[in-house]
Amino acid sequence: MAGTPGYALPGGIEPGMESTQNFMPDGLAYCSGAQAAEVAVDLETGEVSILRYIAVQDSGTRINPMIVDGQMQGGIVHGMGNALFERVHHDATGQPLTISLDQYLLPTASSVPSIDLHYDDTACTKNPLGIKGVGEGGTVPVPAVIISAVENALGPFGITIDCCPIEPMRLVALIQAARRIS
Repeated sequence: MAGTPGYALPGGIEPGMESTQNFMPDGLAYCSGAQAAEVAVDLETGEVSILRYIAVQDSGTRINPMIVDGQMQGGIVHGMGNALFERVHHDATGQPLTISLDQYLLPTASSVPSIDLHYDDTACTKNPLGIKGVGEGGTVPVPAVIISAVENALGPFGITIDCCPIEPMRLVALIQAARRIS
């Protein structure tokens, strides 16, 4: 039997590597965390600017901290897009009007602040590596965090936001309606 060029293999072993392992945890491992945003709202244009974003995450043992940072940052930016930009528009007959990235808005470098990440690495007892999830911890809370921050910024108007994205035209209409009432 031929081995890898330059190496002799013991009898009966073929070149290459293979390993299969199975693990069934006793229970699920959930990540936890908290996030906060500071925003500014332009009352005339409805533009929301995220001034500061902070996230604290406990994903258990972080095997590769740089990958965890990337997952958290990417997830948070994705959530910012959900909260402020991303919407598929249709006409009255159901035909999509958002057919390219010219119409489908995404976060850009100028709309995303520096994200302040902190970690509390509490090892999970449900698996041998002590790991928990990380991806969902970045994305899921962001729209609620930003909507709450916008409602707080617009507190004097008593505005409640019940869907996202928070489009500028919609914010201007809510602000104008609140001004007419008061």
